[in-house]
Amino acid sequence: MFGARLDSITTRSDWILPIEFKDSETGDLMDLTGVTFDVRLRENGGGTSTITGSSAGGEITNPDTGVALITFLASALTSLEAVEYDVALTMYRDSYTETIILGTIPVLDGIDA
Repeated sequence: MFGARLDSITTRSDWILPIEFKDSETGDLMDLTGVTFDVRLRENGGGTSTITGSSAGGEITNPDTGVALITFLASALTSLEAVEYDVALTMYRDSYTETIILGTIPVLDGIDA
């Protein structure tokens, strides 16, 4: 698991985050066949998730072998408050579950054009 402070996002922009999975010995991208993911954001210290996404829901895709792409459109982020959120990315393969990222992400109030 990686503890992380992710770069800030805004309530008026898409959030697109590619995450590469590499073999620690060879540096090659890993085969993600059969792997699913979910991501959750909740207000820092809050209880229930504010935004959730998953492979099944289409918010997380792996368009290339070894790359998981998290995508939330601005329309999904407009309801967020401009505060810091806890974020977790979890990976599932067969009966194996692993939290990949556990950290925080600042959300800034975007400016309408």
